[in-house]
Amino acid sequence: MTWLDYDSEILNTMKNFKLEEIAEGIDELERKIGRTLFGETFDERLEILYILKRQSEYKNVCSEVRDVKEEIFKELLKQSDERTARVKAFSIWVGYQNQLLGAEFVRDNLRLELNKLKQTEVTNL
Repeated sequence: MTWLDYDSEILNTMKNFKLEEIAEGIDELERKIGRTLFGETFDERLEILYILKRQSEYKNVCSEVRDVKEEIFKELLKQSDERTARVKAFSIWVGYQNQLLGAEFVRDNLRLELNKLKQTEVTNL
């Protein structure tokens, strides 16, 4: 069991929902509410799906951040030893993370940093 796993099955199931699955559920409920489905139960289900969707989107952005951080590390590794590359990659990431402007901000700025590193590599060739 990793630190991301839960003891209860329901929490592990919720964690593993894919954005596409959630979107399909939202679409289905939105098509049916008011036509064949009525009441608070269906509104609550839709609300739950929207919450799951937000969480899934956030999880996807965090995965992108992790992937871009790894790409930055690989680019820095071309210029220095592994330890220095790890420290520099971490420093770049933490510089944006500490601004507390959200995962999308961090992801977008890490992408810009990666592009700068790649351009620097091309210029140095």
